[in-house]
Amino acid sequence: MTTDGKILTYNQLFGRLPGIRKGKTVVVVTGTFDLFHAGHLMFLNQAKKHGDILIVGVGSDRTIKIHKGDTRPIVPDVLRARVIAGLEIVDYVVILDEDPIEKIGGREFLRLTKPDKWIVPFQNHNPDGDKRYAKEIGTRLVQVPRIKPSRVEFPLSTTYLIEKIKKL
Repeated sequence: MTTDGKILTYNQLFGRLPGIRKGKTVVVVTGTFDLFHAGHLMFLNQAKKHGDILIVGVGSDRTIKIHKGDTRPIVPDVLRARVIAGLEIVDYVVILDEDPIEKIGGREFLRLTKPDKWIVPFQNHNPDGDKRYAKEIGTRLVQVPRIKPSRVEFPLSTTYLIEKIKKL
């Protein structure tokens, strides 16, 4: 499948889900994925290990501004979605245009997708809220640790990269 063929609207994804699910474990992650870096890739690799189908919800520009402020995102949502869709391990991508509630983005997306597993970083923004919401929608929340690659001297985060670039 081509990169653009992996990027679906909510309606396209929800229309295909019954066929996608047959005998497969569906896992979902959500995020900004601004200035894609090795930490993002490692997280997505960990998520893929938990199931057969990896669906990634990429926050829309509007929702990222609500969550992270007016200076973000750096890269527009359609381009961030294309980068994520270009990864072999990712099966489908949806741009999430939902207001974050209790620091949980993509609530409606998660509720409608009903993934077998919702993968989040271990040190996420709202672990208690995530646990409550996963239970509410009947999905298994899986917290994965952030893995730091060997021989790397700086944190793997978009915020860190932005600050480092500003100093150049």
